[in-house]
Amino acid sequence: MITHGRIVEVKATKKKDGNITGMSVNVSVESVATEGSQIKVAYTYEIIYQQDVASMSISGELFTDANSDLGKKLLDGWKKNKQLPADAAEEIITALTYAGSSVGTLLAFAININAPINVPRAKVAPAGQSPKAG
Repeated sequence: MITHGRIVEVKATKKKDGNITGMSVNVSVESVATEGSQIKVAYTYEIIYQQDVASMSISGELFTDANSDLGKKLLDGWKKNKQLPADAAEEIITALTYAGSSVGTLLAFAININAPINVPRAKVAPAGQSPKAG
């Protein structure tokens, strides 16, 4: 279980007026590390509005207890191959997507563009397999 999180940096840029024809969302896990009795997952959530109209970047951190199942899975998976295990990734990606889209909505208002849509709960499966509905 994620115990808490925080946003550490935001940036929003409106490059020009114009029609927004779509947006792409990129999620990047920068690091997973032990910090005291917690595991810290540092991430960047980036939204790019198509036709180069605007962009946003939100960096944050999520925390979980280092002794919890989630904490152990996160740290082990990251140490092995710099990836989050699928079952742990779902919880992490869902939490950071919620934070990113919430903050992104406020940033969009500030620069007068459409708010990013809330993405449904993430489902992760090995390559070639469909995630199970849950």
